[in-house]
Amino acid sequence: MTVTHGCQRAASSNFTLDRTAFATHLQLDGDETRYGLYTFGSSRGHQISRATKRALACGAITPADGAQLHVFPAEGTSVAITVRDLPPTTTQLHARASAGLPCYRHIGDTRDWPNLKPALPDDTFTGTCETLEQVLVVANELLAALAALQLGEAHAMSLLTEPLRVLTYNHRGRLSTDTSSMSALTEDDPEQIIDLWPLLIETLETGEAGEDWDGDRQRRLLLRTGGATALARELNAARARLVHKGIVADGVMPDPKGGFSRYLP
Repeated sequence: MTVTHGCQRAASSNFTLDRTAFATHLQLDGDETRYGLYTFGSSRGHQISRATKRALACGAITPADGAQLHVFPAEGTSVAITVRDLPPTTTQLHARASAGLPCYRHIGDTRDWPNLKPALPDDTFTGTCETLEQVLVVANELLAALAALQLGEAHAMSLLTEPLRVLTYNHRGRLSTDTSSMSALTEDDPEQIIDLWPLLIETLETGEAGEDWDGDRQRRLLLRTGGATALARELNAARARLVHKGIVADGVMPDPKGGFSRYLP
């Protein structure tokens, strides 16, 4: 699984059922009639839900990379099938909260019994497995939608943490481009923050600014589309820290035209 700025990239594999592993867990011993769906509950929704949970718990259902599967009884003979992100870490939670994103994403669909009914009798172990495999077909279809949601979130998190695009030209005229932030550019060094302040303010105001850098190189900063709020917030916070620590006097590092409030919600 790949994690990007607090966002987990969705599954690159699918949910699959290992019938042999499930049979071993249930100690089937070749008796097909021992674990039909009826053994998992009194109603169709509960039977399918509990059978899925049992297969997940024993490892007979191989999880998709970066996603969880949940199946719940729904109205009548239906079940609700959902896939969602793995639980985020504390760091990811903080990053997501800062970006105004929910703790995790989930997406689901409802299927009625006729859409999950096995070809073989449902009162057999094979019938149970066929039903679970139908559930997994639905779950795997949902993974693509979850991936699209996560891709959008990854872009939002990238803008939050790296609102700048940096173009660098070396003495041979070669161009490199990277996304970055004020913190990364200055390495949070007070002197560098003060030195680069005019360039960063110009970038915030006009969308771009350039300078000769490190002797024989040139650098140009571009504000990524949608990145103004993140850059303004980072600049405002950095200046407040320097003033609070007595490194610079209040008023020495000017606001952008119209003030930071113009860019902050």
